[in-house]
Amino acid sequence: KTAQRTKGNKQVYYYCAAVFVLMLFYMVCAQNISSHIRNGGLADKPFLGMSLPVTTIAGIATAVQMAGGVIVGFFFGKISSKIHDYVMAVSMALLGIGMLILSLFPTTTILIFVGVFIAGMSISMMMPRCVYATSIYGDASNSALVTTFVTSLAPSVGSFLSPVLFTNLTTAIGGESTVFRYAFVGTAALCVAVIIAIATTVRVKRGTAICD
Repeated sequence: KTAQRTKGNKQVYYYCAAVFVLMLFYMVCAQNISSHIRNGGLADKPFLGMSLPVTTIAGIATAVQMAGGVIVGFFFGKISSKIHDYVMAVSMALLGIGMLILSLFPTTTILIFVGVFIAGMSISMMMPRCVYATSIYGDASNSALVTTFVTSLAPSVGSFLSPVLFTNLTTAIGGESTVFRYAFVGTAALCVAVIIAIATTVRVKRGTAICD
């Protein structure tokens, strides 16, 4: 029984770490979008026949990012039942692709919205999967603690450390450019997606991945 609990705890830590990593990357998208729009000169370009200020475009982009999460949330059950824990790798891949689109097309408003929409899809794939998995591996004696870790502590710490890590790192390497920041973090997110996919394959073979 003790061995089973230890094994379960390790899996809980794994899913909490996944949420932490997601938010570490995810917040880069949200925290830099206003600067990215300003740097791209989008406020000076008409969109749908209107010239919009940076704050308005950034607000729309934020709403579009949230919409990506909402729409995927409606289909999460079907997606998760098909690819199981691989949905976590897909989540990081979508986040990476979204940020690479932001980096490649900084002066095109509609593609900025496409990028943030795709990036926004990631959170509604990773979070519910990890919450579900920890509910499977957790037990009654620590259910409250496990829930707090996966839904509050892990994402909060990831969000807090995101600018500390990535803003300082990308500024040191490529300056204040948000184009470089999105390219760097997007590429790193794709690398993490590959790592998670490999880890999931190993866990499936060992029987420690959730396959439902």
